[in-house]
Amino acid sequence: MKESYVINSPAKLNLLLNVDGKCSNGYHAISTYFKILPQISDYLLVTWEQIADPSTMPANLKEAGKIFLENLEINGFDNIASKEENLIYKAIYQLVNSPELLSTCELEHIKRFASYKLVVNVDKRIPVQGGLGGGSSNGSAILKAVAHRFFPLLTPSNLVSIAQRVGADCSIFVYAKSSLAYRIGDLLFTPQYKEFYLIFDQLFRYVERAEQELARNGYDLTDPLSFYDYGSREFKISENTAFVHQLLLILLDLTRLLIEAVNRNPNIIPDQALDYISLAKHLEQKYSSWLDGYFLVFTSDYKVNTKEAFNNLSSEVAQLHDEDVEFYKQISLQSWTNMLSDFTLDVNGNEKNVNSFAAYFFSSNPLINNLKEKFSNNLQLTGTGATCYVYVPRSETLLNWYLRKFKDFCLTNEQAAEKNLQMYKIDTLTSKIEIWSA
Repeated sequence: MKESYVINSPAKLNLLLNVDGKCSNGYHAISTYFKILPQISDYLLVTWEQIADPSTMPANLKEAGKIFLENLEINGFDNIASKEENLIYKAIYQLVNSPELLSTCELEHIKRFASYKLVVNVDKRIPVQGGLGGGSSNGSAILKAVAHRFFPLLTPSNLVSIAQRVGADCSIFVYAKSSLAYRIGDLLFTPQYKEFYLIFDQLFRYVERAEQELARNGYDLTDPLSFYDYGSREFKISENTAFVHQLLLILLDLTRLLIEAVNRNPNIIPDQALDYISLAKHLEQKYSSWLDGYFLVFTSDYKVNTKEAFNNLSSEVAQLHDEDVEFYKQISLQSWTNMLSDFTLDVNGNEKNVNSFAAYFFSSNPLINNLKEKFSNNLQLTGTGATCYVYVPRSETLLNWYLRKFKDFCLTNEQAAEKNLQMYKIDTLTSKIEIWSA
């Protein structure tokens, strides 16, 4: 007898990505903010079939894992990845070889696990190699599904630990909520950690200073429409103003994470951070015009040479030789401090980016750079892929400005169609999604 069901495997955006150094193992240390984007998802049709009598199966975990992986069938990745290279396969491999499972599983769990065949049919909706984390999301979704079915003694923290060994951003999909992250993106600063509030405080103070400076120039940060000129029908924004808008977006996302965490479990918040609860509620009310807006996510056939992108940063990146978690916490906190201590809204000053790869990416991709210029330089790069996005507050005036600009761009730029430029218009309030193609 077979049992089938569908799992949603969501995408993510990096609303911020700082490269902090190169680790001794070859990976790069980063500070980032992962935004889970459930409106763009792959759909995994999983089918379970018991193909053997559990009593005839081995009780040795590694032997059982070998049988399960041999029977595993993954469809939907033609010309993308082999079975063994797929993160779904790697996630199960790491699970059966993990000390967390070895210390918690029971013999009947192992035998039952080996008696089943799993077929995963993947309907790919997340652009491949676009920086949206589709492969990591798929692997994490199946990791949780297998653990839930066969190994009930594994805890959520056990699964996060296993996911860290699968891939750099797999742990965020197991955690399943947006989060600050550090080291190689595998460790998280959630509201139960004091570092969450140190970053929250720095963001708040930066945005507060920016609001005062913008007010002196006739703009009201609490009102997104103050940046729109009705006479010229243009959105007045510079690179460094866009930088402030991006930081405000992250700050408001953190306020929601904090409020939701408190509502779930008031005891999760460190005592020294209790004052931030009232501040978070105040910020949500003050900047309510920025909430529940739209993400415009742009994809194309353009691919980034990730190795070249990292090499482009080599002269700026420090070599890190300490593997201690506390060391990486301090590196990440210092990264945030460095970024937020250099305050400027000078439109003629050096452009500030929330992604270390942005300058390289836009300079090497004329098509998307031209789109950025069309958007008054308000276009953000996510991750190390070729996907870009804009967040638009919930204003029909501002939304229509971006839609009009995108339509005009596609009509006048021949490369837009050649490179299969697409825009995902995502309503974060209703979860409705539209796809616009050049």
